[in-house]
Amino acid sequence: MIKRIRIILLFLCVSIILIACEYTYVIRVIPSDAALRVNGRDVRNPCVWKTKENSITVSSTHRGYVQVDQGFSHDSFFTPARIEIEMEKIKYKVSLDTTGEKADYSLDNGLFISLPFEGEMTGEKHLLTLRGENGTETSFPLDIHRSGKFLFRLQEKPPFMHQLGIYSCGCAPKQMDFSPDNKFLYIPLLGGLGFQIFDLEKREIIHSINVGSWFRRNGFVEGLFIEKYNSYFVSQMDTARIFEYTINGDQVPVFKRDISTEGTWSKVIAYSDALDILAVSNWCSNDVSIIDYSSGKVIKKIKGIKVPRGLAFSHDGKFLYIGSFEGGVILKYRTDTWEEKGRIYKKYGAMRHLRITPDDKTLFVSNMYHSWVYEIDAESFTIVHTYNVYTNPNTIEIDEDARLLFVSCRGPNNLKNYTWRSPKDGKIMVFDIKNREHIATIQGGNQPTGLDLSTDGNILVFSNFKDNNFELYDISALKQMIALKDRHAFFPLNLFALWESVKQTS
Repeated sequence: MIKRIRIILLFLCVSIILIACEYTYVIRVIPSDAALRVNGRDVRNPCVWKTKENSITVSSTHRGYVQVDQGFSHDSFFTPARIEIEMEKIKYKVSLDTTGEKADYSLDNGLFISLPFEGEMTGEKHLLTLRGENGTETSFPLDIHRSGKFLFRLQEKPPFMHQLGIYSCGCAPKQMDFSPDNKFLYIPLLGGLGFQIFDLEKREIIHSINVGSWFRRNGFVEGLFIEKYNSYFVSQMDTARIFEYTINGDQVPVFKRDISTEGTWSKVIAYSDALDILAVSNWCSNDVSIIDYSSGKVIKKIKGIKVPRGLAFSHDGKFLYIGSFEGGVILKYRTDTWEEKGRIYKKYGAMRHLRITPDDKTLFVSNMYHSWVYEIDAESFTIVHTYNVYTNPNTIEIDEDARLLFVSCRGPNNLKNYTWRSPKDGKIMVFDIKNREHIATIQGGNQPTGLDLSTDGNILVFSNFKDNNFELYDISALKQMIALKDRHAFFPLNLFALWESVKQTS
């Protein structure tokens, strides 16, 4: 009897021990920042996983690496199973080349080899150095995470803005518009039948939208997002209409409505969130249409402005600023009475594009004829500074901190016909607004025109109107440079001397 009790007790003890015991797995994945899942649950990498089951499933993902999905088993409670997974780098088929001047390339400080290159590259960040025939060198990070073609441009000096590539698009890209989530670029085409959508992750055009197809006309000039309505507007000159689309991520935008401006050759669109109204400049009817968003009806026409183009509402909705391309004036209108509040006149001036700072205190206006950009005190409505820029400045942008001014300069006109290709390529000029100094220049293609900054201020895009392409730049290093200068204000602004310091923090 006692013996039987002992056997039962021993069985119970063993059962309890077995129930309490767990299999232990020590899991480590290389690279160390890879995402790790065990049995469908997200865990840290590395991790210790305990389970009563003697088998587990491990999954791991990392950009640029082949995904891991693998099962493991263990047969001992008393010793842990050690699992180490080294992920395999993905190899992508890529081609590298430069536009214009022939060049050699060096990858990760290796030997220089003549471009073009076609072959396989691992999915990771590389250091790409380009060297032109005249000895010009430029280096920047090359992030490979897809197969495809990579086209770059030689730059005379490091502009502290890393090239991300040159990409083809439709005919005559007039403007560039980042989507509010910075995932897409919308591209109105003056020579096309609407606009295109470029996926910034895939680096490819994903949609070409024929706008107002019943008209079968081109002439699409400017675009505008209104985030609260999930809308994108695009203007068409020939029909004097603006078209509204509902956007939905990477899906095809859905046509919502078209609105007549009741003008002739409509171009720039501006929106006031405070007033929920749109303003549209009408190039040939010499007026500006004020449109109620809700009804889509024109509620006011501001007349008698010679060839109006650039527009900007103050953020508080109290004022509308208008640039006259052939009248040489910049106008300030009150929006409660639509009466003129002030004007600035420059003989022969061609006022093209306007931008206002987030605090409504400063207005920037490009004068295409004189190759100037004005900094204007909005309260007194007087010019406080003039930036001398390269030939034919058109689109301008400022960052959200109102610290950097970007100017797209299309270059000299063709003497036979200004609508033909320019004899020289254009440039993008960058200015430090606080110090009113020119700090960088990017060599562009033929007639840089459209220009935009991502909403986080890290990516710059500009279109080359006559090349039917656009260029992307990562400008985060430039922002770091400006921040570094602010921390060491007693130093002169010598960006090139400080470049090594920035690279250490990049």
